[in-house]
Amino acid sequence: MATTDRAAQHARNFLRMNAGIEVSLGMMKAVIDVAVRSERMFLTPKQKAAFLEIKRHIVRHNTPPTIRELARSLGTETSNAHRLTKCLEDRGYIRRAPYRHGGITII
Repeated sequence: MATTDRAAQHARNFLRMNAGIEVSLGMMKAVIDVAVRSERMFLTPKQKAAFLEIKRHIVRHNTPPTIRELARSLGTETSNAHRLTKCLEDRGYIRRAPYRHGGITII
């Protein structure tokens, strides 16, 4: 489920629990912010390994890894490394520049 879908679900649950209570826009934003932040915190073990490998590569080489380098270091196929970086980007851990050699930026 996408982050925005979960945030909307949390907001609906919040409204359902507080039916009849006037809810301010600021309060709704706070509920959505908490939902988005909690979604960002959780990574699968493979996603965490990929994120740590990206950080390690940047520290050692001063450049982010390419998808092939990441796949090689994780011992997986390039399609899996691409999927993992896409998941990390969707969760807000990294930003990818399309069609760029090593175009990964840690946020």
